Amino acid sequence: MMKVLILAALTVLVRLLPFVSGAFAAQVPKCWLQDGVLTPGRSAWLACDGGRLLVSRDEGATWQERALNPEWKFRSIGFIDDRRGLLAGDEGLLLATSDGGERSEEHRLNSS
Repeated sequence: MMKVLILAALTVLVRLLPFVSGAFAAQVPKCWLQDGVLTPGRSAWLACDGGRLLVSRDEGATWQERALNPEWKFRSIGFIDDRRGLLAGDEGLLLATSDGGERSEEHRLNSS
């Protein structure tokens, strides 16, 4: 099982390398990367600056940009399965999804 997870992570990293290096700059929106995650179903999520997310459901072959609130500063993203995930940001921001990112619910943690 561990070998499969490592192989899956390496596959996505290899596919992300051209993106990070700018080879696909004309096709993929630029992203000042804050964090990224690969779900068990092999979707890739990148938390970018300016409240943006980049999502690939085909191991990095194509990307969709999701512009949320440009004031938000994301710090960490994680999924426990293909549908349920959390995105954490500055000032106690926490976004939760239970439908694979189609919708999210905003929460604020007490940051004082």
